[in-house]
Amino acid sequence: MRTKDSYRLKIGLALNNLAREMMTCHVGDRIPAIAELVDRYQVSRGTIQAAIGQLCSEGMALNKCGHMGSFITFIDYGKIWKYTGWDTLVGAMPLPSNNSLKGLATAFTTCMEYASLPFNLAFMQSAENRLNALLAGRFDFIVVSKLSADVCLKQHERLAAAVELPEGSYNKSHVIAFYDPKETQLRDGMRIAYDPCSYDQAYLTKLCCGGLHIQYFHMPYRSTLHCLECGGVDAVIYLKESAMKSSRRLGIAPIPYQDPLAKTQRAVLLTSKDNYWCSELLRAFVSSDVIMNLAQKVESGTTLSYY
Repeated sequence: MRTKDSYRLKIGLALNNLAREMMTCHVGDRIPAIAELVDRYQVSRGTIQAAIGQLCSEGMALNKCGHMGSFITFIDYGKIWKYTGWDTLVGAMPLPSNNSLKGLATAFTTCMEYASLPFNLAFMQSAENRLNALLAGRFDFIVVSKLSADVCLKQHERLAAAVELPEGSYNKSHVIAFYDPKETQLRDGMRIAYDPCSYDQAYLTKLCCGGLHIQYFHMPYRSTLHCLECGGVDAVIYLKESAMKSSRRLGIAPIPYQDPLAKTQRAVLLTSKDNYWCSELLRAFVSSDVIMNLAQKVESGTTLSYY
C-alpha cells in the first residue's frame, strides 16, 4: 500500500511539474528529452513517461521525430491547466479611467482568454498600493509603468520584471496642469498636490519643482485633479488625457524631461521571483504585438473595451 501511495505521489508531482512546463509551450515547440526531464525533476524514466502519457491522453499531442525529439502538434491549455495545481491567475493594474488603460485591460483579458487561462484582473490605484498587495501575496503580478518598476525593483530584491511592453502601452503623457488657464510654468510659492503612493506623479512633481519653494499637499491621485479644479492648489502633474477633459479650463504645459516621461508610458508586469512559473506564463502569453494592436483598436473606437 505504501509503495502504491508513493508511486501515485511521484506521478502527481511529475504531472504538476510537467503540466506547468507545457503551459509555457506552443504548437511547434520541441519538448525536453525524457533523460533531461528525469534529471530535472529527479524521478524515474517510467514516471516521466506516465506523466507525458496522461497529458497526451487529454490535452496534448506530440509528433516523435526520432533523434530530433518530440514536437507539440496540439495543446489544449484549459485541460493542461487542471494538472498544474495552480489556482486562478490574478493580476492588478490601475483603474481604466482613460482610453489607454481601457485598451490595456482589454488586451490583457483577451490574451488570457485566448490561452484559456483562469484569470482575474483587479483594479487598484497607486503603484505603491499594488506593490504592497503583490508583496503580501494577494496578486500574482501587477502592472506599473517602467518608471515605477525601476523604483520597485530597486527597493525589493524579491521582485522581477516578467514582461516590459513598448512605449505607449501604459499612459500616453503627463502634463503640468494649472488652476489659472493663463499660467504656463511653475513658480516659487505655488501650492502643488501629489500622491506619494503614485510613484510616477511623485517623481515627476519633485523633478519639475526642483529648486523652487513649493508648498506640497499629499492626497490620493484622483483627488489631486479635483482639488486643482476647486482652486485648492495651483498646479498638479496629471495625465494629459484626463486634464484636457477637466470640468473647467485649465492651464496646460508640457513636462520638459523626456527620459522619465517616456518611462511613464511603458507598461511593465512585475512578479515575485518566488513565483517563477507566473513569469514564464506571462512571457509565453503576453505578446507585445497583440497587446499593442488590441489596445490601439480600443483607443480608436474600432473595438469595444472588455475586461
